[in-house]
Amino acid sequence: MEIRQLTYFAAIVEEGNISKAAERLHLSQPPLTRQLQLLETELGCSLFERDTRHMVLTEAGELLYEKAREVIRQCGDIRREVADISSGRKGTAHIGVVSSVSSRLLPVWIMRFHSLYPNVRIDLTERDSYEILESVRNQKTDIAIVRRPFAGNDLDIFPLSIEPMCAVGKREMFEGLPDGRLSLKHLVGRPVIIYHRWENILKDEAALSPICRCEEAGTTAALSEAGLGIGIIPLSAVPCKSENTEVREIANSSLQSEICAVKLKGRYTPAAAELFLDMLCSQKLNQK
Repeated sequence: MEIRQLTYFAAIVEEGNISKAAERLHLSQPPLTRQLQLLETELGCSLFERDTRHMVLTEAGELLYEKAREVIRQCGDIRREVADISSGRKGTAHIGVVSSVSSRLLPVWIMRFHSLYPNVRIDLTERDSYEILESVRNQKTDIAIVRRPFAGNDLDIFPLSIEPMCAVGKREMFEGLPDGRLSLKHLVGRPVIIYHRWENILKDEAALSPICRCEEAGTTAALSEAGLGIGIIPLSAVPCKSENTEVREIANSSLQSEICAVKLKGRYTPAAAELFLDMLCSQKLNQK
């Protein structure tokens, strides 16, 4: 049994048929079919139940797929670790960032990291929290910067900063409100734009009636600046303040947002990504 055969087998499982797997592997179908037959002959069992349109794993096939994925992951870790040792402080750091921290914090991080490690390449992915965390779990991303809450039993979590939520919008939207920090109750009856991650907390804290719910903090900020209503977003997601824009911190302690770095527990992290994580943890972000 060869690693190559396990890679071929895993591709067939994941693509659902030999034709698509061959396309993914840049092979023709006959040699791929032959390798599968050799693998089944060596193991002495069928790995798939076949008909004219589908290939379904047998019980033996399911076990082999689970083990094959582990072997393929380990081989990838070995290749990356050897490359790290040979290249020194070079390589690529694959970093995932949620959009709500990318506009103001990300440029500071990247510039600092580049000044410390100019030979390290940075590969950035910006998605929502769910997609970023899945990317970490699938080992397509080495380190992710996300906001709590999230399920993380399989992750190593490194808290970086706690920041308040803010109300942002055109100045006229805040007419009649007291100066300084606001309570959510002050916003009752006003047009409010919410960032979906805090929707349930906002409902619990005050009887707000949002006129718009957004999947991205940046969209919430843009709509509030355009005059649609008062956006409620984390402090670091607030865009550069313009002359006609009001930004007020929200006093409710339950609306504080914690920024964390995460990586997959028990897996090898490339040296370049570890350097990025070390930099973040050493400076312990403070946005107030």
